[in-house]
Amino acid sequence: MSGGGILNTQQADKFITFTIDESIMKNNVRIRRMQAPVEEIDRLHLGTRVARGKTECVDPGTRVTVSGSAITLNTVALVVPWEICWEVLEDNIEGAGFETTLMQDISRALANDLEELAIQGDTTSVDSYLALKDGWLKLMTADSAHDVDVSGLADHTLTKTVFSRVLKGLPTKYRRNRSLLRFFVNVDQEQDYRETLTARDTNLGDSALTNADNLRIYGIPIVPVPYMPKGYVVLTNWMNFIFGIWRKIRLEKDKDIMIGKDLFAFHMRVGFAVEKGDAVAYTDDVADPT
Repeated sequence: MSGGGILNTQQADKFITFTIDESIMKNNVRIRRMQAPVEEIDRLHLGTRVARGKTECVDPGTRVTVSGSAITLNTVALVVPWEICWEVLEDNIEGAGFETTLMQDISRALANDLEELAIQGDTTSVDSYLALKDGWLKLMTADSAHDVDVSGLADHTLTKTVFSRVLKGLPTKYRRNRSLLRFFVNVDQEQDYRETLTARDTNLGDSALTNADNLRIYGIPIVPVPYMPKGYVVLTNWMNFIFGIWRKIRLEKDKDIMIGKDLFAFHMRVGFAVEKGDAVAYTDDVADPT
């Protein structure tokens, strides 16, 4: 924080890394360090079947249809303002290390805010912050995500049957490599599901009780997400959700000599996109246990 103005590339990357490391987004969505405030991401579309029967020296007569399209990753401007009284700077026991601690705390708080906007953002929201930008839930439903109705199940709390229904709701072509898929769920409902597993007198029950590692079902990790609304189970390839941060991050500094405090403001731009809505299956019908 010793300098002001636009952060250089190394500083910007370090701040982005600080922030992402404090978020569940790390290793669960695609992070894009953007070179411009607006970027286009190309995506390729193939026909459902590419193989043809072959007769010697005879043209099969048809061609695989290959088409392309692009999604636009637009960013929205955010500011992170804070202030520090001079007495805090003078009296803290960490000395020169205080700035690092402060930056980590700000990164942690910012990670929470960005995660909330990335997931729940909706330009029609009455919440002025969430109305800044459409997030993944809004974007995926606007782009042909597969809505799975589990409300008709006798028990539509978070059970293996609910996970199975959502998995079967995802087109087969996206299910081939399950190690790339993620189930995103609300943290409280994940805890309810974990509690049901602890009742088993098995290694799985013991592990669910004592370990903090992500659970798996049908070979797919279950990722508890603090800002995922209750009722939702979202299944997709982890690279399908895109989180973009423009690397031109600006740190501005000032001070109020009458009050005796330093003023800081981070200015940044972030954007969210879903590469293919068709590669998402979800339900919003999961109930809490009675």
